Amino acid sequence: MSSHNFRDKHQADVFKERLQSRLKRFNPEEYSLFVAKMINHIFNDRRFMARYPIHFLLHSIQSNALYHHKHRHDPVDLKALNKIMKHYTQYYDPIARQFLSDIDGVVPFFINMARQQFYLQQGFGVDSIGRSLMLFDAKYFKKSETYIKAKYGLTFSQWYYTGFALYAGLNNKELKILDKTYLSSLYGDHINETTTDSFFDIVSTDTEGIKAIQSEIITKVGELQGLFYDTYLQGAFNSKPLLRLNNGDYLAVHQELFMRKVIEGIFDICKKEIPSDFGIEFGKSFEQYVGLVLSRFLPGCTIINEKDVRRFTERKVCDYIVVLDECIYLIECKGVEYSAYIASENAIKNDNSTKKISTGHEQLTSAVKLLREGILIDLVGNIESKKIIASVITYKQLYLGNTQWYFDKVIAPNIKSKEVELDSFDIRPQILSIMELEKLLQFSKENAISIFDLFAEKVSKNEYIVGDWESYLKVEDFKSDFLVEKFNEFMDTLIRDVSEKE
Repeated sequence: MSSHNFRDKHQADVFKERLQSRLKRFNPEEYSLFVAKMINHIFNDRRFMARYPIHFLLHSIQSNALYHHKHRHDPVDLKALNKIMKHYTQYYDPIARQFLSDIDGVVPFFINMARQQFYLQQGFGVDSIGRSLMLFDAKYFKKSETYIKAKYGLTFSQWYYTGFALYAGLNNKELKILDKTYLSSLYGDHINETTTDSFFDIVSTDTEGIKAIQSEIITKVGELQGLFYDTYLQGAFNSKPLLRLNNGDYLAVHQELFMRKVIEGIFDICKKEIPSDFGIEFGKSFEQYVGLVLSRFLPGCTIINEKDVRRFTERKVCDYIVVLDECIYLIECKGVEYSAYIASENAIKNDNSTKKISTGHEQLTSAVKLLREGILIDLVGNIESKKIIASVITYKQLYLGNTQWYFDKVIAPNIKSKEVELDSFDIRPQILSIMELEKLLQFSKENAISIFDLFAEKVSKNEYIVGDWESYLKVEDFKSDFLVEKFNEFMDTLIRDVSEKE
């Protein structure tokens, strides 16, 4: 170990030891109740977020469960919490030191920071719910739903009904506590005692469970990396957002983290347990959904799919070719997420999402060559005067995936084809999550700005300042009509029943 790493390790050890000394004195149930109330209050009143960062609050609940001394039961109050938060905020951690020591580390540091914080600051509205319901339409997932039903006793619709009913039950509660009997008045075809028990088993944990999950994570990343990345790891509550209390109730430590699990839980389970079958089924569903989004936002435009292109070539092609007035827009769908526990350069480079996106660049480059060579002229017409742009569309957002650092260090080394020439495009292909694609198309429509001009404008600006597409596109209260329709179709009866019960 170098002297530099030794100093970092010493600092990380000191941070952990002092954090342990501060947290071991509080009973985990009392501490979690106190801090969870603070988390949900701060999420709704963000003036206090700088003083009480949600990621540190959540980390402290998990750490309290890990470090608690069974004979200590000091009272939890704001003064004690302030001391704990001061310890976090005064800590200059080894990840910051490691990445910010040279200019090449700026992007990976901000990727880590985004993964640490942004998902905890995100709310989930009608669009998020509607999108999930459409993506996980059971007709696309015969093998996956059969597996979930056999192992967990839940159909896809039962998963959503149970999760959304519980989320509705959390609203307007200062302390986000649930119990299984809350659902008893809704028992019927979709919700019953068996499905309720199964759902709670999947999404909840207790103190011992937190220890087991943390141990599994550390085993995968290694002791040293686990120490360095301690506050950056998305821990136990990422997969198990409900904490089982001693009286049998369940605490949602962060209401929106629970909703995230409802929306993404089927993806998480199937990707982990049946990756091959699920990958094929989700890929088809995701591609169909992207096609629907394009047709809804771009009525009247020519949208050519892969099947159409296959009549003219056996070479690599992309999923969609969109013929716009001002340009040709090529799209390749990759229903992926970044799945590694840490975001070091090596981890990012070797993550499956990176390999898939690099393959996507190969497909887009092959498609643009077909266009330039005139092989697809019968489909697209004469395009000599048209610019060509392209995107890889992902399921979840890849933070700072369009920076030059990300391309040079991560994507380019994974591109296998020597024939990839990205200068064939007028603007380098952009990576957008499906949410960002929807916002891009809506922003273009609402502001009468062409997609090409939006690409050109963003790429021309300092990438470190403008950030990702999600933050660059100022779309207030994004709601797409077809997502709202899907949400209303699924939720009307359920919300009415929950409201009557309340």
